[in-house]
Amino acid sequence: LFGRGEPDLAALQGGLEILRDCDLRGVLPEIKQRTLVIGGERDTLTPPQAAQYLAEHLPDAQLAIIKGAAHAPFLSHPEEFIKLVVDFLHE
Repeated sequence: LFGRGEPDLAALQGGLEILRDCDLRGVLPEIKQRTLVIGGERDTLTPPQAAQYLAEHLPDAQLAIIKGAAHAPFLSHPEEFIKLVVDFLHE
């Protein structure tokens, strides 16, 4: 997991502060790019309701919730994740 060494705690703290303080919900309707929103059914960090919110507020979004997946479905469910992305790109 830490193939490049342990993460810098100050950098991690800074990233968490940005996530806490930055609210970009107001600009979602301005994003015109077709978007695939992928969430994990068991994600407690960014729950499926957050993915649903994104999909509802992005003008051209497609929502996919991976059953049984938590916060990193690209790691826990790689085949399903890749299929979703490839299918989306071929649409």
